[in-house]
Amino acid sequence: MLQKPQDIGLLRDPNSAAFQQPEYAKNWHRSINPEYLVLVGICTHLGCIPEFEPGLGGWLGNNWPGGYFCPCHGSKYDLAGRVFSGVPAPYNLPVPPYRFTSRTAIRIGENPPNSKFDFSEIWQI
Repeated sequence: MLQKPQDIGLLRDPNSAAFQQPEYAKNWHRSINPEYLVLVGICTHLGCIPEFEPGLGGWLGNNWPGGYFCPCHGSKYDLAGRVFSGVPAPYNLPVPPYRFTSRTAIRIGENPPNSKFDFSEIWQI
């Protein structure tokens, strides 16, 4: 779902235009490295906790491409935390500041060198 044009058309903010992530995560995978995603798992509608539902179809229906589903009010996000159109949540899931301290470890709350991102400036959490 992350890059297919027909699936991108289902998203409210596919290019992450809303300020919900640092510049280093403003890309199709919303991360420094496409193999790892760091998100704040709080729905941008009313602060509920979305469930990770990675599988295609399943109990969410044949059209479910995988991602995050908030059972409280029905908001849906793709596997990069981008919000679907037509759901209550107004914004993509936020990406906090983080950096890799080694190939296999990250530090959340700290930007990479030469990057500046203040989490308090995101539009909504």
